[in-house]
Amino acid sequence: MSADHSRAPHLVAAASRMLAVAGIFDMHGHISLRDGDSVFVNGHGASRIAVRPDEIAVVRVSDGATDRGTPPSELPIHRELYRARPDVGSIVHYHALYATALSVAEKPLVAAFNAGASFGREVPVLDDPRLIRDEARGRALAAVVGAGNAAVMRGHGAVVVARDIVTCLARIGGRSVGIVANQPNHLGGILDNDAADKAARFIQTCDAFNVPLVFFQDV
Repeated sequence: MSADHSRAPHLVAAASRMLAVAGIFDMHGHISLRDGDSVFVNGHGASRIAVRPDEIAVVRVSDGATDRGTPPSELPIHRELYRARPDVGSIVHYHALYATALSVAEKPLVAAFNAGASFGREVPVLDDPRLIRDEARGRALAAVVGAGNAAVMRGHGAVVVARDIVTCLARIGGRSVGIVANQPNHLGGILDNDAADKAARFIQTCDAFNVPLVFFQDV
């Protein structure tokens, strides 16, 4: 196991705890990180807010075999998106309150703010409220996401994929902050044009709401 490979469980566990503290994860939701053919994802029975690195499951993209732990029941979300998108290095599925509520309105979800510009006119929606527990539904979700960065799932939250820049919201000392970090698993962490655009949109959003920023650099 390489040094980078051994870091993956620690990164996934830390990300899960951070998303739980930020209120994005509740008792459900999962985040994964791809390293070669291996997918590291928070385990099925692990607490999202207290998960340890040894509770991170490891699954292979190629054949779906589990190398360690018990992955979440909706593993096909991650596996089929990784299979469809070789450029994706991390995936998050969570049950966003407002996204879930709006997704059942049977109306087009129009991006109304600059932060939603990457979606184009409408936010893609998977029009199927069932859990993603088989390959066929995983492929259907991957088709809805397409070449984009996210999709809403009717009555079932949202899924977000990341290629190079990692951006998230967290809380430090009870205060919301925006976190920007480079992704060393993509292009060695180089900030290319797409990454710069994504980071700029996130920074502008935080600035609009007076949210302070924290930067992490993996060198």
